[in-house]
Amino acid sequence: REEINKELRRSAKSTGMNEFCVKATQDAVDSSLQIELETLRERIRRMTTDQASMSSDHRWERDRLRHSHDMEMMDKDGKLEDLNWKHRMEL
Repeated sequence: REEINKELRRSAKSTGMNEFCVKATQDAVDSSLQIELETLRERIRRMTTDQASMSSDHRWERDRLRHSHDMEMMDKDGKLEDLNWKHRMEL
């Protein structure tokens, strides 16, 4: 913003732009920068939310796969056994 205002002042001097025009242009630039800043904040918020959602989905899938793997393990004879059932029976 400061760099834009400096350039605007230099340009105003060389072109004879009056103070009212300089101020109006600065206000327009400030407004434009504010809109851009809000847009970027919103994009960052959405990206963060999407990333958290993907992380949550990934954890859910990982846990689901781990659980299904734990549920069905091969015993010595190559038969599938339900480890949770076996564990419950031991209790």
